[in-house]
Amino acid sequence: MSRNKWTDMIIELQGLSQAGLTYVRDDFDLERYARIRDIAAEVDRVTGGKHRDHRL
Repeated sequence: MSRNKWTDMIIELQGLSQAGLTYVRDDFDLERYARIRDIAAEVDRVTGGKHRDHRL
């Protein structure tokens, strides 16, 4: 079953942020990747999670 576009974007942002936070080399990058993580969480919250397929 195909997920919708919101879910795909949130998952991609979460993956990018997690990889960045795992391999971060300086404080500036740490802030950037943490912000990407926060944006993904905010989009999920604002959309009310209505985009989620709970079977993922």
